[in-house]
Amino acid sequence: MKHKVDLVCIQETKKESFDKLICQSMWGDSYVSWDFVPSIQASGGSLCLWNNSDFQVERRVKGRNFLMLEGKWVKENQWIRIVNVYAPCDLAGKRTLWDDLGS
Repeated sequence: MKHKVDLVCIQETKKESFDKLICQSMWGDSYVSWDFVPSIQASGGSLCLWNNSDFQVERRVKGRNFLMLEGKWVKENQWIRIVNVYAPCDLAGKRTLWDDLGS
């Protein structure tokens, strides 16, 4: 809240789920929306938090290693896509990720 951030993307959350209480606590108020890709065991996991009056999400696409949000950025009246990526370390996994993102 101090820095008036409108959107935050976090990788390597190591959490399988997030709820309203956790997200409001992290964000600092109730004007927050969120989505996440769960970790698998204690590996990976991605979380996006955003001010729901500034970013109106219309579409969400999730993969094992990414979370894509698409919608209207209200302040500039622009359509945008935000992709939170947690890339695998191995080359084959990276190629699969880029194939998934391209489709």
